[in-house]
Amino acid sequence: MNMVNVVNVFSVFLMNELESFDFRMWMIFEFFITCIFIFDCILRMLSFGLLKYFSSCMRWFIFINTTLTICIYIIYISNYYDTETIDFCEKLMNCIVVFRLFRLLSLLYEVDSYKVIMMTGAGLLQPFYTLLGVLFIVYFLFAQMGCSIFGGMIYVGNPNIKTYETEPLYVLNNFNCMGTAFVTLFELMIVNNWDVIVSLYSQAAQTNWARVFFIFYYFISVLVVLNICVAFVLDMFNTQSELLQSEKDALESRLDRTVSLLEELKSGQRHEINEINRTMDSEEMPLNRSYDQVQLIQITVKKCSISCFYQSSLG
Repeated sequence: MNMVNVVNVFSVFLMNELESFDFRMWMIFEFFITCIFIFDCILRMLSFGLLKYFSSCMRWFIFINTTLTICIYIIYISNYYDTETIDFCEKLMNCIVVFRLFRLLSLLYEVDSYKVIMMTGAGLLQPFYTLLGVLFIVYFLFAQMGCSIFGGMIYVGNPNIKTYETEPLYVLNNFNCMGTAFVTLFELMIVNNWDVIVSLYSQAAQTNWARVFFIFYYFISVLVVLNICVAFVLDMFNTQSELLQSEKDALESRLDRTVSLLEELKSGQRHEINEINRTMDSEEMPLNRSYDQVQLIQITVKKCSISCFYQSSLG
C-alpha cells in the first residue's frame, strides 16, 4: 500500500507539471487507486474487527480519507458536465491524494533514529499541555501589563517614533489590544529584532525605563520558560532512546539464550546417540533393532528441542 501511495502522489506532481495532462483520465486512474484503498479497508476490518480497526488513529485517518474520496466521486459523476464542479473536485482530489502521503509516516518506525523522534513527539503530547499552559499565563500577564503601560502609544504618525519611517510595519507590534500584544510578545520571545522593538517603545514612551519591561519579559520567557521546554524535550528524547536501546538489548539477550539452549540440546543429542551406539555395539544388538532405537531417540530429542525453543521464545 505504501508503493501505491507513492505512485499516486507522483501522478499528482506529474499532472501539475504537464500542461496537456487530461484530468478526466487522471480521475479514471484515481478511481482504480481508490478501489484498492477500499479493498484494503474492508480486508482490515474483516481481519481486525471494527473495534480494533477503529482503535488506531492512522486507521481512522485512512477511513476518513477513503470516505471523502468516495463522496468526491459521487459529486464528480453526478455533475460530470458542470465545469465549476469538475474544477472543485480536481482541487479536492489533489488535497486528498497529498494527504494519503501521511500513511508513509508508518515506515519511519522501521528506522531507529526516526522511531526515537516519533516516540518523543508522541510522549510530549500530554506533558506539553502543562508547559503551554504556563507559557499562556506568562503571555497573558505581560500582555495585560503591556496594554496598561504602552496601550495607545504606538500608531502611525506618532511624532516621537522614528523607526516607522523606514519600516512602517513595525507599528503593528503594539499593545493596543490583546491580540496584537500576544503577537508582539511572541516576536520578543523568539528574539525577532528585539532591539528594534525595544527602541520603538523607548521612543514612544520618551524614557529608557521602558526597556526594563522588555528585559524582565526576556528573562522570564526566554531564559526560564523556553529553556525549560527545550530541556524537557531533550530529556524526553534521551528517555526514549534509552528505552529503545533497552528493548533491543532484551531482544538480543533472548536470542542469545535461545541459541545457547539449542546448542546445548544439539550437543546433548549427539552425546546420547553416541552412548546408545556404544551400548548397542558392546551388546552386539541386531542392526535393524539398533537403527530403530536410534531413530526413535532422535525423534524424541527433536521434539524436546522444539518444545524448549517454543517455551524460551515465549518467555
